[in-house]
Amino acid sequence: MISLTKFVSNVGLIGTRQGQIVVSTGLCMPLAVYMIHGFIKNVPVDLEESAHIDGAGSVRTYFCHHTATSKAYFSYSCYS
Repeated sequence: MISLTKFVSNVGLIGTRQGQIVVSTGLCMPLAVYMIHGFIKNVPVDLEESAHIDGAGSVRTYFCHHTATSKAYFSYSCYS
C-alpha cells in the first residue's frame, strides 16, 4: 500500500480522479483475475468437447463459449 501511495505521489496524482482510478484498479485487479480464472477453470469439459466435435478450434472455443458463459463474472469484476 505504501509503494502504491509513493507511486501516485511521484506521478502527481494525489487527490485527482485519475489517481483514484489507478489505486482502485491496482487493488481490485488481482481479485478480478482470480475470480475469472476460477470460473473458467470450472467450465465443464463436456462443453469444450462438444465445441471441438462441432468443429471449433481451441481459440474459437475460448472466445465463443467461455466468454459467453462467463459474462456475469466479467461484468461483476469490471464494476467491483
